[in-house]
Amino acid sequence: MSSNLPTLLSFALTSLIIELTPGPNMTYLALVSAGEGRRAGFATWPALRSGSLRSASLLHSASLN
Repeated sequence: MSSNLPTLLSFALTSLIIELTPGPNMTYLALVSAGEGRRAGFATWPALRSGSLRSASLLHSASLN
C-alpha cells in the first residue's frame, strides 16, 4: 500500500486541479442555470460530476497498465 501512496497523492492533486479549473462543464452548467433556473442547475450538477469522476478514474486506470 505504501508504494501506491505517491501515485494516489499525485492522482488526487491532479483531480483537484482539474476540478477547480473552469471548462466546458462549468460553461454548460452556467448556461443551464441562466436559461432554466437554479433548480435545473442543481439537477444538472450530479450528472456533470459523475462524468468527471468516471473520466478521471478511467485515465488513472489506464496509467497503471
